[in-house]
Amino acid sequence: MITYDPQPVLFSFFGFEIRYYGLFYVLGFLIVYFIFSHFYQKRGLGKKEDALELLFWGLVGGLIFARIFYILFYNLPYYISNPMQIFAIWNGGLSFHGGLVGAVLFVYLYCRHKSIPFLEVADLIVIPASLALALGRVGNFLNGELYGRVTMVPWAIRFTTDPLMLPRHPSQFYEAGKNLLIFFILFAYYKKKYIHDVERRKGSLFILFVLLYGILRFFVEFLRAPDEQLGLLWLNLSMGQWLSISMIIFALIFNFFLHKSKQSNKLKG
Repeated sequence: MITYDPQPVLFSFFGFEIRYYGLFYVLGFLIVYFIFSHFYQKRGLGKKEDALELLFWGLVGGLIFARIFYILFYNLPYYISNPMQIFAIWNGGLSFHGGLVGAVLFVYLYCRHKSIPFLEVADLIVIPASLALALGRVGNFLNGELYGRVTMVPWAIRFTTDPLMLPRHPSQFYEAGKNLLIFFILFAYYKKKYIHDVERRKGSLFILFVLLYGILRFFVEFLRAPDEQLGLLWLNLSMGQWLSISMIIFALIFNFFLHKSKQSNKLKG
């Protein structure tokens, strides 16, 4: 067993703190920007400046909906009693599932406004995004949050920030590994099949990302401690697992209608 004492602040400058967590998210955004903008230009979708604007609106939508989902699904009674805390996102409280919904919605609206093929854009974003998400989970570990469930495995971590000081699964690293696996699968698919027939495969990478994330997150959640204010819900599943199930269902339904639409267009052609 390893005892870990999280030191989330990298350094402080005249009272202004630079935290590892925020630094990892900035690094993640830069990774998404440089890789996506390369794809974006290579596919002839626009300039680097256009890619940056698109990602900016995706980030805005992601943050807004990540907060909304967290409030609605994870801690609504608290925010009803403390409405001013709704805007205090620096205290934590963001939902990945909500962030995904918001990012997809805002990117879709942007693409529609600019007459850019949304499915192709979504396919290209999810590749670097999965890599950035892996970095974000490492940030969670350094921040001493999102503990795993209690365990006696040799690699268990005891966080000094944990009030119970119990040995736990390093679920943050499991999550990071899950996201890295998704990145390698998506990138391999992109290099082997996608770029050789983009028109026929549009939307396939996006669907694959949503499906893989939903499935893998569902199983990793068995090793992650449920949110204290919620505990386990129906069928002893966590909120994260129920939201992941919704991702899986969405991916299957979206794939069905996308395939049906392509078949219809093929017949018309």
